[in-house]
Amino acid sequence: MITFEHATVSYEDASGPALPTVDATIPEGELCLLVGPSGAGKSTLLGTVSGLVPHFTGGTLHGRVTVAGRDTRTHKPRDLADVVGTVGQDPLAHFVTDTVEDELAYGMESLGLPPGTMRRRVEETLDLLGLNELRDRPIATLSGGQQQRVAIGSVLTAHPRVLVLDEPTSALDPPAAEEVLAVLQRLVHDLGTTVLMAEHRLERVVQYADQLLLLPHPCLLYTP
Repeated sequence: MITFEHATVSYEDASGPALPTVDATIPEGELCLLVGPSGAGKSTLLGTVSGLVPHFTGGTLHGRVTVAGRDTRTHKPRDLADVVGTVGQDPLAHFVTDTVEDELAYGMESLGLPPGTMRRRVEETLDLLGLNELRDRPIATLSGGQQQRVAIGSVLTAHPRVLVLDEPTSALDPPAAEEVLAVLQRLVHDLGTTVLMAEHRLERVVQYADQLLLLPHPCLLYTP
């Protein structure tokens, strides 16, 4: 589903690459945990999958990154939006509406989906993520774990085949983190979604991983 072929990222005048050379393949329907110290290039690697790197960040992507057969060097984020969903560690910074239901619908409105399709997908996502009782709640009143579930749901309504997450549990207490990780496990096992996730707190997430991608160089793909 995701393939890195001699992929590396560099910026002009930088002393070294922002991302060391990566050669790896992440199969469909697996959860891959991206591991490495701060500054190793984890966020940069995630950006190459969504197309944010280099289309919005600048720099040069050498080698090749493909997602569902699409080369991210030639496909901008909007060209990948139906395949890749991205969730950051601070969902409040990216919400654009006030209530749970409106946030779930917003991404589909941007894609121009028919109202009937939007309604069906919102209901499916509310059920899948256990958000039915929160549908009318203001997002600002939700707990951290609930907000992260809404953030995941807001990209799931576009039915992406790949979900990219940058430290989704870093700001959460253990119960909220378990809540979010249970959702991710359900997406992988029940829907066959491919999940690529960077996380510092390995003790929380390593049990859920099918593979570990270790940074920095030499980059290794490891099956626990």
